[in-house]
Amino acid sequence: MYSTYEETSAAALALSGVCTCSAVKKLARRMTQIYEAALASSGMTVGQFGLLARIIKQPGVSLGALANAAGMDQSSLSRTIRLIEKAGYTEFGPAPDDARVKALFPTPSGITAFELAAAQWRQAHEDVGQRLTPEFQETLRGQCAAALQVLNDRS
Repeated sequence: MYSTYEETSAAALALSGVCTCSAVKKLARRMTQIYEAALASSGMTVGQFGLLARIIKQPGVSLGALANAAGMDQSSLSRTIRLIEKAGYTEFGPAPDDARVKALFPTPSGITAFELAAAQWRQAHEDVGQRLTPEFQETLRGQCAAALQVLNDRS
């Protein structure tokens, strides 16, 4: 414990420059702002767009598998899914491999909405690509994937 406010403030300032969590969150917020500005006219957030993309890629995916693939807890996932289901972009049905399991499927309007939003997403992706070199982006994605793998390893 620090004895004075000045000591506490100095310690906080020193830690702020080395906090990996803060740096990653700041970058994630900025990236989200760029992509969500591009997607604004679609009515989808970047999170909704990403989940819809996963559902289109893997129709019949269970909530558990989708949560795992997206790195989300099921409660947060359910809230987001409710919004895209309410918009008519997805629907629940029996899983292809086990009718007892509830699974998600894209609707025709969901596929259409995704295709329209994908053009806007590509524009944001190009904008980021003009600011960050392809090599930098590849390195960043690789470092993020490696960090996730290490941090998810519970052994």
